Amino acid sequence: MEKTKLEKENDKNAIALFRFAIIAPLINNTSEYKSKAEFFRTASLKKYTLPNGKEITISEGIIKKWYINYCKDGFESLKPKYRRDIGCSRTVPIECIDKITELKEKYPYITGKTIYNKLVEDGDILVKNVSLASLYRFLNNNKFHKHSITERKAFEMEFSNDCWQRRYLTWSDFNY
Repeated sequence: MEKTKLEKENDKNAIALFRFAIIAPLINNTSEYKSKAEFFRTASLKKYTLPNGKEITISEGIIKKWYINYCKDGFESLKPKYRRDIGCSRTVPIECIDKITELKEKYPYITGKTIYNKLVEDGDILVKNVSLASLYRFLNNNKFHKHSITERKAFEMEFSNDCWQRRYLTWSDFNY
């Protein structure tokens, strides 16, 4: 179920408050540690419970990053940032998407591996930049599946029990 914008904002605020609670002793100067490095080291050894209930440990570097970001940009910097390119392929080049669409329209039963080989052969993609798994993921995420109507072989039915066969035996079929 998709979260509403308000629920997403509440989740972001809860995470920011969680992060603030960890670095608060440094910000309020209530830390009993001699240095910030000692605080970061000690804080990284503890286990924390996220707002969703999951227990985690946090590295020194992350806690230090939160502290620096808070000192620089305030509470807003503690809110998580979500990727803007969610749902878009970063590995499959935009130029190849048109070619993939063209191949799937021209040959609806073409396999992903054949598309991949064709793109590599034509020089549209490099093997080191785009893997076969990335192309499969792109095809699945963009609904490039085979058509729902599939070719059937003789005596192959859509549902079980649609076709029955029986062999009639005669007495001459038995060898005594």
